[in-house]
Amino acid sequence: MVSVEDKISKINVVDRHTKEFQNILIKYNNGLIQLNKKYYSLKNIVQENKDLKISPMIKNILKLDSFSLDRHNIFRFATNSQEGARTQLNSSMMAEDINSLRKNLNELKSELKQEKKELNNLTTD
Repeated sequence: MVSVEDKISKINVVDRHTKEFQNILIKYNNGLIQLNKKYYSLKNIVQENKDLKISPMIKNILKLDSFSLDRHNIFRFATNSQEGARTQLNSSMMAEDINSLRKNLNELKSELKQEKKELNNLTTD
């Protein structure tokens, strides 16, 4: 027979791992937010200097008008947590976030591979 102490201990372990997982999601989401800020900063610099001869080339090569990290809403629960509506993740929420993360990262990876291929083609032409 399982004692009450064992049940409480298991619950505490699950809660601790849930919080650790959520903190990891928040950490990586913060990294994406920083990447997004840098990307938009670059985009703004190119826009502010659009009169320079090289600006349209940079804009075209980096596809500054078409690429958007925003559409890869990878960390739904972590994002909600950052906005103040802290959600205690359960195992199905974690699985959903992991699957969403995997899918969206694969899409992002495919896009980046395509961008790399196109950039390589530009350098060989």
